[in-house]
Amino acid sequence: MEQRIFFPHKLFLGCLCLGGSVFDASSSTRFYLSLNLTKSCWVFADAIEMDKEAKKEAFRKYLESSGVLDGLTKVLVALYEQNDKPSSAVEFIQQTLGGPTVLEHERLHAEMSDLQTKYNELRIAHERTCQELEQLRNLQPMAASKETMDAEIPKDGL
Repeated sequence: MEQRIFFPHKLFLGCLCLGGSVFDASSSTRFYLSLNLTKSCWVFADAIEMDKEAKKEAFRKYLESSGVLDGLTKVLVALYEQNDKPSSAVEFIQQTLGGPTVLEHERLHAEMSDLQTKYNELRIAHERTCQELEQLRNLQPMAASKETMDAEIPKDGL
């Protein structure tokens, strides 16, 4: 007994098992399947929703065990307890967590740019020096062979 099933919404993320075959219904807004009702098993969207919740819970536990939640809670409490609220809450959080201020960030970025320029200049100078060294090495064997030839030829003409 076959029946045609219509999945009207692309957010349906269920799967249908037919004799070992799995069809994913998440890729299309209109997804039709021929279904043999005697050999079918459904994995409903509820199971997928539970999987999402399990992932969220695992991530929450990870944040808690690594101390992130405690750190963020302390920073937010410190922000709440400020009598004079800062103009930028994000900047306050960055400073409290130990990050650079906007001015420090700009200064560090400018310094990095200067250092990159110096690095490029030094790399070019290094390449030139290596080329000069290679040229000198190539000239040295030629000079040594010339000296050898001069030594083999007698100077008195005999």
